[in-house]
Amino acid sequence: MPSRISITDPSEVAQSWLTTLSNALRSRDTSKAVSLFGRESSWRDLFSLSWDIHSMVGRDAIQKYLEGDGRVGGSKLAFMRLKGVAKFDTWLGQTSIIFAFFNFETKIARGQGILRLAQDPDSDKWLGFTLYTGLEELKGHEEITIAPIKVENTGVISYQQGPETYDDYDPEVLIVGAGQSGLTAAARLDRLNVKTLIIDKEPRAGDSWRNRYDALLLHDPVWVDHLPYLPFPEDWPVLMPRIMIADWFDSYAKALQMNLWTCTTMDYPVFDETTQEWTVTLTRADGSKRIMHPKHLIIATGIVGEAVTPAFKGIDTFKGPIIHSSKFKSGRTFSGKKTIVVGACNSAMDISLDLEQNGSDVTIVQRSSTYVMSMKGAVDIVYGKDKYMTNDLSDMLKFSAPLSVATQAGVAYTAAMKEYDAEMLAGLEKAGYKVDFGYENAGFYLKVLFRGGGYYFDIGCCEAIINGRIKVKQGQEIDHFEEDGIVFADGVKIQADAVVCATGYSGFAPSVRRILGDKVMERVGKVCTVDEDGERKGVWRPSGHPNLWFHVGNIAMSRFYSKHLALQVKAQLHGLHKL
Repeated sequence: MPSRISITDPSEVAQSWLTTLSNALRSRDTSKAVSLFGRESSWRDLFSLSWDIHSMVGRDAIQKYLEGDGRVGGSKLAFMRLKGVAKFDTWLGQTSIIFAFFNFETKIARGQGILRLAQDPDSDKWLGFTLYTGLEELKGHEEITIAPIKVENTGVISYQQGPETYDDYDPEVLIVGAGQSGLTAAARLDRLNVKTLIIDKEPRAGDSWRNRYDALLLHDPVWVDHLPYLPFPEDWPVLMPRIMIADWFDSYAKALQMNLWTCTTMDYPVFDETTQEWTVTLTRADGSKRIMHPKHLIIATGIVGEAVTPAFKGIDTFKGPIIHSSKFKSGRTFSGKKTIVVGACNSAMDISLDLEQNGSDVTIVQRSSTYVMSMKGAVDIVYGKDKYMTNDLSDMLKFSAPLSVATQAGVAYTAAMKEYDAEMLAGLEKAGYKVDFGYENAGFYLKVLFRGGGYYFDIGCCEAIINGRIKVKQGQEIDHFEEDGIVFADGVKIQADAVVCATGYSGFAPSVRRILGDKVMERVGKVCTVDEDGERKGVWRPSGHPNLWFHVGNIAMSRFYSKHLALQVKAQLHGLHKL
């Protein structure tokens, strides 16, 4: 680390920078505020400068925002104080920085932030390198931490909170979907004392996991997948089987006394511009209907959408079973059969390994290339530090950076994983399986954001491919099906008794259109796509339609953004969003 910084007190430098920024914003001195940032700088803000998500990269973007939408909000940032002590560190092992956490307040809320300062090479001044500000709680509407109790005349103590029937009144918020997104949103809203009802078409919470293939393991280590307020037992496996997470979701809903109606569907909702309420018709398991008027509607039905099987030429002539990976259950069904798996990413590879281990002769059809990383490497390199942090801390670190900055981290992680997995990757290439390193060499990060797939976290299938137990047909499109196999564009035919199509899903927007209808979706637009700032449009933030919210993502994303979504809803219910 450069000697010129050795005599500097990092906490003094960081606090001075925060105080100067706060004073500049409060006095609306945009030029002064912008001068505190370096040439390569960024600021990601979650709902503290405005009731939206904003990512600003570079001085010009920061200045433009502070002179526009962020002008009023910036003037209300105050009491920016270090949380703990600042420290010297490096950014991705290269740039020397001062790193600090801090707290701040606005007129109506409290928040937390992350600051990285880098020394300007010309002036030696410590200037803003990355800044994150995020809302954490509303003043006067803090989360309930202890449920009140009441003593009945009988002397029996009971909790005032608990599942409600909603027989004679309506919830303030209706959530559609009881997976990780719906449950985390409900948990946060309950803590903010917002009357909430979840509905799901399936019989139990967690059925979105329970109904998947038997061999499915979560591709994240257990310590990054805790749900809010109720962590998993300490002795759970590092990679959880899908049935464990499904049963935990069901238990979670019960333990937190959530209001959950299963086997319930919703007709197209209608929004009243005058009353600012929705009218929804719910159909219960027994066929009975209930009309409700919630003020807010949260769609939490999952990001992937509905299963898609391409209309391959001649597919109807094939005599064996053809199933989508979403309907696949177990390789035992195909023991002794020749099975072709179309696809080469997470689901395809998991299913192929299950088939092979159950005695099927398996060929994977890989039409393009796949980013592959070993789960052992991921646990050590990508998720290793998370094990020693609280989820609140690791989430804030993980989601504090704009797209361009997060991409830099993705490139660094991918380079480390490439070295770690070098032998495995070479073996895959030799076996005919083509690997890539993601868009811009950022691994799975950008593939998740822009494609929602195209990667594999290896839990054993790579070894089976390298050792020749699973064959690969690479780089050729399917020309047509015949009754006993598939013919490819190069004229090669592979015989098959069964075909599994791990060919992806429709995506988020088409699936929610079926729930909300065309009229609502016309106002929403291209929800869940990526905007010019690298943020997802209409997700976890205003959707484009009043009182309509979309909550999606894996468990970590659902856990983190559920708090911010709940705060927005609570603020609107109490008119705080106008202040």
